[in-house]
Order: sequence, then structure tokens, then C-alpha cells
Amino acid sequence: MFEGTRWIGFIGTALVIIAYLPQIQHLIAERCSGGISIKAYSLWSAAGFLMFVHAVAIGDPVFIALQAYQIGASALIIFYALKYNDSVCELRRHAVGQAPMPIDT
Repeated sequence: MFEGTRWIGFIGTALVIIAYLPQIQHLIAERCSGGISIKAYSLWSAAGFLMFVHAVAIGDPVFIALQAYQIGASALIIFYALKYNDSVCELRRHAVGQAPMPIDT
């Protein structure tokens, strides 16, 4: 019934992929876990897994791709947020009004 609009779903999936990339890039490059809620990303991962199971059961390729990516991206964010726990970059430190980190000389 919706075969003609499937491409719209894949464009939406591509937008989700693009939307996650700045968060992942900043987290890894800056080693900055500031502002990341591990609880929220854990819930999104669990929800994504449940929706992935449903998508596989109904055989919907758009939602299979979307949920597979969201599970992977959320897992990556959780992993690095835990790895860099309590590590905040200068940008976030400045945004919340904290003193700059001391510079080793």
C-alpha cells in the first residue's frame, strides 16, 4: 500500500543518521560527556530494540534500517559517555559558567 512512499522513509532515516553524527563526533573528538544523559540514551536503546524486533516481524525495511542505526548510535554514545564520564570540554564548561580547566605548564 505504501510502496510508493518508501523512499520518503529512507530519506527520514538518512536525516536521523545525519542528526546523530554531530553528537557522536563531539563526544569522541572532544572527549566531552557534558550534557549526555546515559539514562535517556539507555531508554532510547531499549525502545529502539523493541521497535527493531517489531520492524523485523512485519518486514518493514525502512524501520529495520532506522532502528538498527538508532540502536548502534545510542550504544556508541553510551559507551563513550561512560568512557569519558565527567569529562567536559571548554565549550560546555563555558556554557554553564564553570571556571576553565587549568593549563599544565
